[in-house]
Amino acid sequence: MNPSHDVIVIGAGHNGMTTAAYLAKAGLDVCVLEKSGGLGGGCVTRELCGPGFKSDPASTCHITIQANPLLLNDELGLKSRYGLKYHYPDILYSVVFPDDSAFICYRDVDRTCASIAERFSARDAEAYKSFCAWAEGGLEMMLPTMFSACPPTGQLFSMLDQSDAGRETMHALMVSGMQLLDEWFEDDRVKIAMARQASEVIFDPHEVGSGSHLYMLTPFIHRFGIGVPEGGSGVLVDKLTECLREHGATLRTRSGVRRILVQNGRATGVELDSGETLTARRAVVSGVNVKQLFLGMLEPQELPTEIPHRVRRLKANPFQSFCQLMALDEAPRYKAGEEVNRSAMVEFSPATRREFRRYFDELQRGRIRPDVPAMVTQTLFDPTRAPPGKHTGYLHCYAPYHIEQGAEQWDEIEHEVANAVLAHLERHTTNMSASNILHRKVIHPREIERRNAAFIEGEATHLGNYLFQSMAMRPLPGWSQYRTPIEGLYMTGSSTHPGGSISAGSGRASAQILCQDLGIDFARLVA
Repeated sequence: MNPSHDVIVIGAGHNGMTTAAYLAKAGLDVCVLEKSGGLGGGCVTRELCGPGFKSDPASTCHITIQANPLLLNDELGLKSRYGLKYHYPDILYSVVFPDDSAFICYRDVDRTCASIAERFSARDAEAYKSFCAWAEGGLEMMLPTMFSACPPTGQLFSMLDQSDAGRETMHALMVSGMQLLDEWFEDDRVKIAMARQASEVIFDPHEVGSGSHLYMLTPFIHRFGIGVPEGGSGVLVDKLTECLREHGATLRTRSGVRRILVQNGRATGVELDSGETLTARRAVVSGVNVKQLFLGMLEPQELPTEIPHRVRRLKANPFQSFCQLMALDEAPRYKAGEEVNRSAMVEFSPATRREFRRYFDELQRGRIRPDVPAMVTQTLFDPTRAPPGKHTGYLHCYAPYHIEQGAEQWDEIEHEVANAVLAHLERHTTNMSASNILHRKVIHPREIERRNAAFIEGEATHLGNYLFQSMAMRPLPGWSQYRTPIEGLYMTGSSTHPGGSISAGSGRASAQILCQDLGIDFARLVA
């Protein structure tokens, strides 16, 4: 007899775990299968820099999830029952320019405006306040689409076209971030700083469609803050694991799926890499990369003829992440001042439009620029991540998987690149010399791919954040409601709306769709 479950979830990233947790709470027999040796996907915490130093090798700050009803209404009890806790810094981010001048963004809009007036432009200070108020209207309209199934494109735009605020939202969705900033601000450093922060979704702010990220993110972080999860990014998955186990779910690691079993057009189970088969009585849910799902786990004859071609043409971002995890004797002290020292995130950037544009153009060409990194010192807000008096550091920059030298050369050049990035940080601090670094771990784009099979070519967001791969067009037009062409087979995870980052948006939304199809009252489930 093959093991049998109501629902099988492929992939234990935080979205797959979220989908599974809602279904398990509904009383279904759920089994989560994970190819690697641990749960969490990109939402993990490991002691990679020595005992007691808890490092996040992928995601570190949790932003979008703060607006998810999963947390806002504590729908699974992750906070009240299982103890999930976040810290919210008062200074959200700083952007440091080559001369050590800095843009400071506070949680409070008025304090941010006062800082802009003092450091850059009185006119832009007023514009910033107006921009936040303008974008807040769009945020209010779009938030419901981030944690439930996004309406089809025509329906969404028809809805937006019914009001002036909606039409302004449509405008923001269809321009680049830099174009949007040019409409509102005069000082290039203000524009660059805001674009630099918005680019943290791993997207070039000069690309058409990047305006939506800037438009949504700016009022979002003032309203909901930037969450630093106590104990590390992976604590979110730890709490989901507790929830799943309490509701009787089965969690299996080192259980990669070779193929999905289909009979008469319906998904009936999975075959593991080991050859073992498992039966799914009601549904199979894929949290892996859409390319793995449709091009590897299913036979072409089981799909509409156009699907494989449309999946192959899906586009990745031209650059990915390059990260250094550090155990530190003391927290960085920046030459830019005390406010920068207390920021949740410190980013570096060129101060001119020409250099800012050149930076992203060089990434497109496979070139590495070590002078535009970002630094997060989590222990400033969560001292539980390091031994008493010590600190952890997360030094991140963008880097192409396909570098000029060839992707296969990443192992050879990783320390050269890491040292150049670290040297830039050292130039802008007073204490980040080698003596302050107790240990560090380098993770380049090719290593990201090795660590997680779903992150093809180091793409942690699965697919690029282009407008034609967003909202109801993610992953494919016509297949954005978490369903697939195969009955009983569903999707969740970064390949689906709202995409990458720690949002649990697709996890919750796909659970809603499954509950709808399986006759479960989702509203009653979360009441």
